[in-house]
Amino acid sequence: MLSAKHHLLDPDGNPIESYDETLSGASVDTKRKWAETVFEQLRVEGLLGSEGLVAMWVVRIGCVL
Repeated sequence: MLSAKHHLLDPDGNPIESYDETLSGASVDTKRKWAETVFEQLRVEGLLGSEGLVAMWVVRIGCVL
């Protein structure tokens, strides 16, 4: 699960408190940093897959949100 505030979340992890934060009005630089953080978290967790399709998706989302 992805979060604008908490980045990558474990769906079976502890619940988080509600927050009112989005990336829709964020600068391109902020979105890019968010995407790079999520990419690294996905890499560390082994969730990128052999072809990197998720990696491409994260980079694209980071640039268009």
